[in-house]
Amino acid sequence: MQLLIKSENDGFLCPIPPYPLYPASIDLHGATGWGLEVSSLKKQLEAAKSQGIIVRALVVINPRNPTGQVLGEENQRDIVEFCGKEGLVLLADEVYQENVNCE
Repeated sequence: MQLLIKSENDGFLCPIPPYPLYPASIDLHGATGWGLEVSSLKKQLEAAKSQGIIVRALVVINPRNPTGQVLGEENQRDIVEFCGKEGLVLLADEVYQENVNCE
């Protein structure tokens, strides 16, 4: 995260509630973070840009900690495509992926 943050106008799209490391790191390095719903990524990105925030990355935690929410395969593909189109770094936190039983 530190390599991506260049000024206080830099931001990250980060889900709420987040794993505590993300908001702490964002604050520590002087950037701006906020919450989002996956269905409104584009809207959140445009809102950030209109406030002068330069969005550098999207944080995706899958499965989500602490909620346990699991993103579907199509949703994951949409997120990857969105990041590619918008030039965002995708920070995929998948530390708990082996703990999910999807039959």
